[in-house]
Amino acid sequence: MTEREVYFKYLKVVIYATLVINIITIILSLIGEFTISNIAGYLYLVAICLNILALFFNFININTADAKGKFLKIICYLYLVFLFFAIFMLLFKQIIFVVQEDPTNFRLLMAEITHSIVYFGILGFALLLALLDLKYFNRPETWVPQKA
Repeated sequence: MTEREVYFKYLKVVIYATLVINIITIILSLIGEFTISNIAGYLYLVAICLNILALFFNFININTADAKGKFLKIICYLYLVFLFFAIFMLLFKQIIFVVQEDPTNFRLLMAEITHSIVYFGILGFALLLALLDLKYFNRPETWVPQKA
């Protein structure tokens, strides 16, 4: 087994782990019990770290000369930009709760909706990226060829 094959074997493990942890986090977050939501919070941090690791592997290995590779690279950039803004949007809800005096205000509802969209958007975008990686994984034109 060459070094490149071992590398892609580990990449596949990271992608599968990302897929499984994202799905588990979404399910646990939807249940919403206090203890379960704490576990979901820790899993959310693990999921974000694995998603960033998968992005790192994708940025290194995607061949942009191929059309599918270019598409994957664009998805990676979109996810990175979304992740950057999403982290700040997750803090937005907390800021609104601190500043707001009347808890029945429309702004609180909008903050909650925005928070939910961003929270599940990070996981959903990562699921999309992992599924696309697995779809194009056995397509050698999508990945950078091995240097001789």
